[in-house]
Amino acid sequence: MNAALTSTSSRPFDSRLVPSTMPLSPTIECRVIELLPHPGFTKHTLGYSTQEISVLSDRGESAYFSPLTITQDDYIVDGYAVWQLAKMQRRATLPCIVRRMSHEEVLLYLIEKNRGSKGLNDFVRILMTLELEPWFKMRAKLNQRMGGKEKGSSQLTEADRLDVRVEIARAAGVSVGNVSKVKQLIERAIPELQDALRLGEIRISRAAEWAKTSPGDQRRRISEYRNERGLHCVIRTLLKKHEPRQPKICDGLRDIQMGFKKLHNDDLLSPLLEPVSKVIGEIDSLLTEAEGSNHAA
Repeated sequence: MNAALTSTSSRPFDSRLVPSTMPLSPTIECRVIELLPHPGFTKHTLGYSTQEISVLSDRGESAYFSPLTITQDDYIVDGYAVWQLAKMQRRATLPCIVRRMSHEEVLLYLIEKNRGSKGLNDFVRILMTLELEPWFKMRAKLNQRMGGKEKGSSQLTEADRLDVRVEIARAAGVSVGNVSKVKQLIERAIPELQDALRLGEIRISRAAEWAKTSPGDQRRRISEYRNERGLHCVIRTLLKKHEPRQPKICDGLRDIQMGFKKLHNDDLLSPLLEPVSKVIGEIDSLLTEAEGSNHAA
């Protein structure tokens, strides 16, 4: 990679970083085997699902039209799923844009990017943000010295420690209370419970209560919870099969047609009913075609 891009930015960082303000390089071709996933991302996540990669694969060559965003150290900032697809397809190079970003800036960007219903859950985002705790503490100490407080002391005051927790919570998009709970879960929760949290099976508050019990009790509670959820899923599936079918417009029209056929034997009504019956038949045909199209879609 260009040597001009290898120096780390020396400007101060901010937990509410706006990545679009970072300087960009022109688009360049990078070797796929030299690109790296960010360790803070791969440590706490399962990456992208095979379904997401399959969707990209179905797009063919257009999946590679947008360049990846990488750092001056070849860490992938944006385009991780495309990179995985390129490796699977043994592609030699990918178009990339280089942003001059520090390790901390990359992790903050990944956390921000993966918020929302389809992103990383609260537990995983907090784990990723806690990777930055030493950096947040360093900033707090720097602010402390610049403010003239506790000169010569390397210890943070209680107020500064609170500020660090607030910064971590803000970066992860969660409450300060959940940050404290996750720190306790890291120490007390068994691996199976932490895995359930990563997968989003269990909420942080529930897991924090379970983590207060013995390892054996934690395993028992996880097993009971999963069995209960599985049973509820089976019950919902069975109930859905036996739900009464909602009457369709077509069914009503056919009932009317059957009634008209019974009245056709009446010499006085038959001439009047014939054009009406024909219109209803045409509407029935159109609705049937529409239903067939919807099922095919």
